[in-house]
Amino acid sequence: MKDNTKNEYGTFPIMINEGHSDQVGEKKFLSGGIYHSILEKAKLLCLFLTWYALNILYNVDNKIALNMTKLPWFISSVQLFTGWVFISIYWLTGYKKIPRIYTLDLFLKNIGIQSFCHIMVHFGAVVSMSCTTVSFTHVVKACEPVFTALLSILLLKQYMKISKYLTLLIIVGGVICASVKEIHFTWLSFWCATISNLGSSLRSICAKKMMTQKSLIGENLSASNIYSMITICSALMSLPLVIIFEGKSAYNFVTNYQSSAQSNHTYGEIITKIFLSGIWYYLNNEVAFMCLEKVNQVTHAVANCIKRVVIIVSSIIIFQTQITLLGALGSAVAITGAFLYSVI
Repeated sequence: MKDNTKNEYGTFPIMINEGHSDQVGEKKFLSGGIYHSILEKAKLLCLFLTWYALNILYNVDNKIALNMTKLPWFISSVQLFTGWVFISIYWLTGYKKIPRIYTLDLFLKNIGIQSFCHIMVHFGAVVSMSCTTVSFTHVVKACEPVFTALLSILLLKQYMKISKYLTLLIIVGGVICASVKEIHFTWLSFWCATISNLGSSLRSICAKKMMTQKSLIGENLSASNIYSMITICSALMSLPLVIIFEGKSAYNFVTNYQSSAQSNHTYGEIITKIFLSGIWYYLNNEVAFMCLEKVNQVTHAVANCIKRVVIIVSSIIIFQTQITLLGALGSAVAITGAFLYSVI
């Protein structure tokens, strides 16, 4: 099959079987190819819209929980452990088949590495958001496509046209403009968000490579099951971090919280927000992995970039932040950049 490498990590392949004659291929394409293509693209669109909606819910409840109590490491860990509830229901009821990795070495090289990257993604973002605004965190995280493009070159030897790299700059510039008035710079928030970017790009590349050779690694390795195993491992990895950075504070919060001394919110209100943010976080990432299974790494990162605009706009509305003309213009530039990326 010609130009095979182009589609190995392709966004959404629509291809005619070149092993048949042109006439047979044309008939198959005309009879069912167009309708199948439209249906599959509609399914993909629904997946991305669901992903965006869950992201809004997560970011809002996560920020509210962080405002209620300044324990980002503890909150991050609880959010990961919340995912265990869904995983247990899926596997114990038989709704999803329990995955199996053939060897410990394969488990560590695939699930172990992705779990470590997942820790970088999640804790980096939450800690960043705890000491700044939602807008600033997502401004920095808008650079994720750049990380992904560079890592794709270094790790996968995958290159794109220069024009595509230029569109990535347009997207990043647009998102920066969309939230420039929201920026409250701190070095901690900047570096934590940057670490989150690096982890997200590495995780996407590792996940995509694993998906291309799932049959050699184990059984029942759907995108959802892969993320479930990552959630279990990363949650366990998070415990030492919580103990190191917030052990005493987290213990006092759990055992001896007093609303009058720390905030105007009750213990139940805070736990509810943390738990809800954990639910949205797990579902959001499960859908994100389903999207990644259908698109390549850079396309997934670009979708992430557009998601930043959605989150920024929604946070402006929900938290009643004043929107500027520059912010609206930046959003339009980012969306235009994403469109140019898809057609060039």
